[in-house]
Amino acid sequence: MNSDHQERQPGETGPQFEQNPYDFTSGPTEAPAFEQYTPPQFSGAFPPPVPPMPVYVQPLPGPLPLGEAIQQLPGQYVKVTTKPGAQSFAEEMGKAEWGIIWLQLILYAAISGVLSFLSAQLNPVVFNSQDFPTLPPDTIALIQQSVTYTSGFGTFLGVVVGFFIFQGISYGLAKMFKGQGTFMAQCYTALLFQVPLGILGALIGFIPLLGVIGSFAASIYSVVLQAFSIMAVHRLSGGKATAVVLLPFGILLFLACCFIFVLVAFAVNAANLNQ
Repeated sequence: MNSDHQERQPGETGPQFEQNPYDFTSGPTEAPAFEQYTPPQFSGAFPPPVPPMPVYVQPLPGPLPLGEAIQQLPGQYVKVTTKPGAQSFAEEMGKAEWGIIWLQLILYAAISGVLSFLSAQLNPVVFNSQDFPTLPPDTIALIQQSVTYTSGFGTFLGVVVGFFIFQGISYGLAKMFKGQGTFMAQCYTALLFQVPLGILGALIGFIPLLGVIGSFAASIYSVVLQAFSIMAVHRLSGGKATAVVLLPFGILLFLACCFIFVLVAFAVNAANLNQ
């Protein structure tokens, strides 16, 4: 019997009927396999995203107990003075705490006062009777001794007051430049180099020929380290940090010039009145 459908003989394979190519109801039931989508790689047509600006490593340790903080101070002094850079200060500023700040400042001021007193003893201020013709010699000698013995206390007070005045002005300028640090961290990092360099400069001052040069070199190096500390504490660029450090000197110089001008004007007026 002729028919479109034929029975499959044993061992035969293949379809038993001719499949209609437009019949989508028959045929294989499995879904065709699709290749896994791979996103296109960067071809260089557009610039890659700009990486973030490098920042200094945040210090991991926090404030230390006072005893441990005192033990670590010599190593910190050596580190920031022999490896100058913002990174050195950034690694140490996390240890800032007011207790260790006041301890360093008072110790620094006391040593400076003692050295100033010894310097006044070795090179005393001499007042002649011609300078004070109306005073008796005993009174002149008492004034001379008072100046010598109060030089140490004056230096002690000047170190403490001058430190906070300078750091306060620097802190205000740093905030004007969008600084992000704290006043405590700034004071702490500043003392890490001011204490050793200040004491070293005072000791070198006893050497007749080397004293002036050594003290001047220590002062210049302190300015450089102060700029690095401002960079680390306030996250400022080198130019802004340098401006923060140098502007207070300009302000203090301007105030000193104004003070001298007022004194000169007062002395001239007093001399004109006496004539």
